[in-house]
Amino acid sequence: PYPAFPANTEIWGDGENWLKGHWLTGRTGNIALSALVTQILLDYQFTKFELPELDGIIGGYVIDRIMPARDALQPLELAHFFDSYESEGQIKFRHRAKSETNVELSPEQLVEVKGETPLFELTRAQESELPRSAKITFIDGKQDYRNRTLEGQRTVGKTNRVATADLPIVMDSDLVQSLANKWVHESWSSREEGSFILPPSQMALEPTDSISLNVGGNNKHLRITEINDQNSRAIQAKSIDFNIYDETINSATLPTNTLPTLYGPSNVKFYDFPLLREEHVAHQPYVAAQQKPWPGSVAAYNSPSDDGYQLNTLL
Repeated sequence: PYPAFPANTEIWGDGENWLKGHWLTGRTGNIALSALVTQILLDYQFTKFELPELDGIIGGYVIDRIMPARDALQPLELAHFFDSYESEGQIKFRHRAKSETNVELSPEQLVEVKGETPLFELTRAQESELPRSAKITFIDGKQDYRNRTLEGQRTVGKTNRVATADLPIVMDSDLVQSLANKWVHESWSSREEGSFILPPSQMALEPTDSISLNVGGNNKHLRITEINDQNSRAIQAKSIDFNIYDETINSATLPTNTLPTLYGPSNVKFYDFPLLREEHVAHQPYVAAQQKPWPGSVAAYNSPSDDGYQLNTLL
């Protein structure tokens, strides 16, 4: 039974193969990300939603208090880098890695609302506002479901900020380490925020769509984060680097077999030896105890009757 297999490799010679093998042991309790998000939405009385693009596996998820649906979904959005948005009266979901550029725009396609307002505004966050490292606390399913914290770092930059997240998700430590690295690099790759106006003819664009905009001879890859529709379409978008999502991590850590240590009764013997030391009392016997595994100490009690026992010594 799991985790004895595959953890106890002294008995199971093919324990290492479990990481990439076909065994269901230790995996039947997992749930698809799409199924979990579906259940959360149904629990919050949402019925109009679509999530055909969501993929991923969840080892376990904890909702330990009353919270809005958005708060219940946010840890999952961070762990799997997906966004939720409203479209055509439904809630939809999309991984950022799948929002590849589908529209290329040029400055001529932007709308000028006011003469003194530039067609395209680009704001770049300062280094001091960005994290140098990201720390993620999670539930380690391979370490007896203990809380652990792992850190991802960026080796360059002068900032000392640390981004932190507490994810109530059962995850693998190798995957969380990759997640922390991606998170801190995503913070830097999305440091640029652009705003511009599009005509109503670009009505097909939705939040989470990615565009390529030629600015000053350079193509800026941006992910749309907000759209304000009036007579025209006011767009807010952030820079994106799809390469940071490409890394695929396979677990390389076997679960630990943390069975509790069981202690049975001690084997206690009394001995009437000759005095071993001058300070020993002649009429008092010697006592010895044996036990495997040794519990650390064995308590010896004495009493002149059948009750009222008091501690005499620790062996």
